Amino acid sequence: MNPRFSLLLALCVAACGGGAPLPAPGPELVPLGQYDLEVPEPSGLAYRAETQTLFTVADQPDGNLYEIDLEGNLLRKVVIRSVDPEGVTLGLNDEVLVVEESRRRVVSYQLTGERLDIFGVRVGGRDNKGLEGIGVDPESGWLYLVNQDTPRLLVILDAEGREQSRHAIRYAVELTGICYDPSGPYLWVVSGADNMLYRMARDGFIDARWPLPFDDAQGIALGADNRLYIVSDKAERLFVFEKP
Repeated sequence: MNPRFSLLLALCVAACGGGAPLPAPGPELVPLGQYDLEVPEPSGLAYRAETQTLFTVADQPDGNLYEIDLEGNLLRKVVIRSVDPEGVTLGLNDEVLVVEESRRRVVSYQLTGERLDIFGVRVGGRDNKGLEGIGVDPESGWLYLVNQDTPRLLVILDAEGREQSRHAIRYAVELTGICYDPSGPYLWVVSGADNMLYRMARDGFIDARWPLPFDDAQGIALGADNRLYIVSDKAERLFVFEKP
């Protein structure tokens, strides 16, 4: 290869992708089940170890919180009347944290639905391309949020909601769900536009990816059984896979 061309190629890779190419897709995920949901347009997913259940939020116009079992059966509806909810996780004190996309904020609730607190997150983009997912480090309480697109971002907040860092994500078409995995530690991120599961370092570096066999993944959670649970709002279904 021409030395001058090699230098230009290296500079382009460094400028466009952080110095490393996007990894090739891994093998197909091992499916363990899929279940219909009685939740309108589910978006976001969180696992609660104490009850071995999942929480999801329904997009507009419903805007409420739902608890389901690991096979998607509806256990209860918690009325919160959130505005444009897109992601959900559970905090250190068992509070529910919901991201509201168009309002660019995080709202916390008790498990019974009473609102506790609100704090904003400064991200740009159009109203419908804002905050999409939230995950929590169960040891520190730090929060990991993804902004869907324009810009695609990983935003990291401490347990008090103060921003610690943010990282541009160059490769994914969009970011629609996230959860924290302490075994790495790393992050599991889904993209509903390119039907892909990404494994991401806490600095936003993508080190592995796997194709998803369905459209419009909008939330992901890691269970204590080492399974990944993913919801599709278009299909209104819960999909379960072995963690790769």
